[in-house]
Amino acid sequence: MDSSCFLSQNNNIYIITTNYNEGNSEPIKIFDLNGQKINKINISNIITFFIDTYYDIILSKYYIITGNSNYSKSYEYNENNLYHKYNDKSE
Repeated sequence: MDSSCFLSQNNNIYIITTNYNEGNSEPIKIFDLNGQKINKINISNIITFFIDTYYDIILSKYYIITGNSNYSKSYEYNENNLYHKYNDKSE
């Protein structure tokens, strides 16, 4: 496991994890506190060094934020898709 964080939603707490095996990155996985995998994030099997969550009060949406090599990404948690890729295009 490379990085993990918690997500609190609807009175439940989840653990969100990333894992990189040499040459084979696994997708972001979501576990309950009993260790049961309840979901994974589509198209997220990239090298991820950092992961965190953010809740947008105005939109009532949860996001997963990742730190990757030379860029960051955000995923819409409930929609299970990539929201945006952030990078410095000047490099």
